[in-house]
Amino acid sequence: MLQFGHMGSVFAAEMLGVSNPEVRLLSIGEEPEKGNQLTLEAHALLAEADGLNFKGNTESRDLLLGAADVVNRLAERLPERVLASARSDSPGK
Repeated sequence: MLQFGHMGSVFAAEMLGVSNPEVRLLSIGEEPEKGNQLTLEAHALLAEADGLNFKGNTESRDLLLGAADVVNRLAERLPERVLASARSDSPGK
């Protein structure tokens, strides 16, 4: 998530001309303590990152209102889905 925040920030600055792009994490609430463990850990990483204009969480309802220049979204069950897919695709299954 940290790398995606940096990549999105660089893209917004270099390709879109946004000065000091604002980065937010998509969550179920704006409060930093909202979300599952993965969301909480991602928030902590982004908040501590040097050179990233991280402004905290945002909710989906605020996206079309211009909540941020860069929005990080966690696919909360993605690791489980990737592992399940890899297991089902492995030889002998």
